[in-house]
Amino acid sequence: MAYNPRVATTPTQHAQRTAGTSARWLVTLTCGLVFVACFWWGYSRIDPELYQARDDGVILLSHARNLVDYGFVGVNPSGGRVEGYSAPADFLLFTIVYALSHMDYRSFMLAQTWICTFLLGAVLAGFFEGPAWRPLAAALAAGIALTWLTPFLQWHGSGMENAITHVLFLAAVLTLYRFARRECIDWRWAPLLLLACLARSESVVHIAPLLLVFACYWGIRHKSLQGLWLGMLVGLGWAGYEGLRALYFGDLLPNTAYAQGIDVGANLHHLVGRDPDYLAESGNLSSMIMWAHGFPALAWPALLLPWVRRDAPFILLLLLIASLLVTASINPYLFGMSRLDPVRTTTFAAPLVVLLATSVALGARQQGHGAWMLCAALAPSLLTLYLLKEAPTKLCCPASAFETVHQTFQDIASKEHLPRPTVSNPDLGAVSWHKQFNIVDLGKLGSPLMARLKDPAALADYYFDLAAPDLVESHGVWSCLYLDTLFRDPRFHDRYRAVRERLDTGTGRCRGQQLPAGFWIRKDIAADSGSSERHLVDDLAAQLDTRRLAKELDACLARGQDNCAYVARAAYRFLPEFRAAGAIGELNRIFARSPTREFALYLVNGFRDGRAYRPVLRELEKGHPKTSPD
Repeated sequence: MAYNPRVATTPTQHAQRTAGTSARWLVTLTCGLVFVACFWWGYSRIDPELYQARDDGVILLSHARNLVDYGFVGVNPSGGRVEGYSAPADFLLFTIVYALSHMDYRSFMLAQTWICTFLLGAVLAGFFEGPAWRPLAAALAAGIALTWLTPFLQWHGSGMENAITHVLFLAAVLTLYRFARRECIDWRWAPLLLLACLARSESVVHIAPLLLVFACYWGIRHKSLQGLWLGMLVGLGWAGYEGLRALYFGDLLPNTAYAQGIDVGANLHHLVGRDPDYLAESGNLSSMIMWAHGFPALAWPALLLPWVRRDAPFILLLLLIASLLVTASINPYLFGMSRLDPVRTTTFAAPLVVLLATSVALGARQQGHGAWMLCAALAPSLLTLYLLKEAPTKLCCPASAFETVHQTFQDIASKEHLPRPTVSNPDLGAVSWHKQFNIVDLGKLGSPLMARLKDPAALADYYFDLAAPDLVESHGVWSCLYLDTLFRDPRFHDRYRAVRERLDTGTGRCRGQQLPAGFWIRKDIAADSGSSERHLVDDLAAQLDTRRLAKELDACLARGQDNCAYVARAAYRFLPEFRAAGAIGELNRIFARSPTREFALYLVNGFRDGRAYRPVLRELEKGHPKTSPD
């Protein structure tokens, strides 16, 4: 860069500043590479099948692919809209990546792990000023320590949103800390704070207190409301996003909340009422979180707090980290147990624990208390983290296992000459990724009605009489969950026959029972069934024509049937082609006179109306008054 005489520096000062900037970038790059080396060493000791490419991560990527390939957020090529993921920032990132590259989910998950690992080390370097050895020492200590925190390490490499959450939360803390160090708020970094709020659906619960701490600091330190305005700006951005997604999906809550039974209002009621069972369960989960993410290692740095430096930005840093550690520990009191692993959604706490221990150690060293203080702070903390090290376990659930399910579905569909079948299984990711099927999700994340129907009889009526999936797969715990609701329903045995079947040994509440497992096909949709539905599907496969649908609906009405849902299901499997032909209006006119009108219109319009499922829900609730209201 050429010397600019209008800038109030001499050429020598300008050269020194440029050299300093280059040196900082070099240190940052080196710290990122140190983290990559440490994590590579950690991962090389774990079987990749235990942690890489979890199927729940593929669910999120499947939603993004659906948006790019079919124009709406969901998991089915035919529709409808559904929010079956919990990580908006990761969804937005992969939408952009897939639109530009059509990258496969395996490649993206692997790239995400290593890029975020590098960024984690680079961000960590930003907390430490002074000689280059300080950030390098911190990166080395932190990188090694984090490989000992097995839940953090495995979920960081799982391909799920954990890696991005780790980077965004640490970057949010660094951003606020730098504002304090420089005594200036740079509003250009507000989008990063907003992204941290969107790392997960509930991340605002962690970031809002962080912003509140900073606003109080800025108000006390600088007698200014700028910190408050920053928090309000980020809050408005978050509220704007939430408003848009509520309009798009037709609900303030994501479908994941209904599917997993997350009810923050009910949890707060139990908390205020001091429900002993609720408090005991939440307390146990909180203890698991603190133990898994290394909280015991903070005992040693806490003893050295009297000897650390007292400058205001450093005190703010300690308060910011403490804020996130507190909200991580109370997470189960608000949201209950995390799906897949009780500690999965709070793994962001692990790098903060390591950062706090390292910051106190180097803060004591900077005060001039000597190398012995550095060792006294770091050595016991690192030893504690090493002693907390757990053996790697197999994280639920590898996408590779469900690629086999996808292939089996595809083999059955090919053998039966069945175009775009509707399948039903409990593992949504890999099966939905390929966009060859429409899915009635037994795991409920990808199906609004399955998630909201609480009455077992209403759910069974929807499943057998309306949705009627062509192919079904189940196993283990899911067969136990649906044993009474679906598999013991007479309609299952009357309407489905086994393609591959075995018996799984039950556990938990199904202990001692033999559970159905395998693949089943609906008899009426098999190639040799001779049913009206099968003839209709074959005719539409040969020639896509709305008149054929209208004729079939007339025939169903003439027979006096009160359930003509099969006509709508036939249209649904070809809906992407009907959309491309501009036939949606005609389909709406045809199905306006169907006996199962609400269900038919939901199938036809679900891709463009997030609330299209609600009339179906109301009709099912009428027949089953005990169903919980939406």
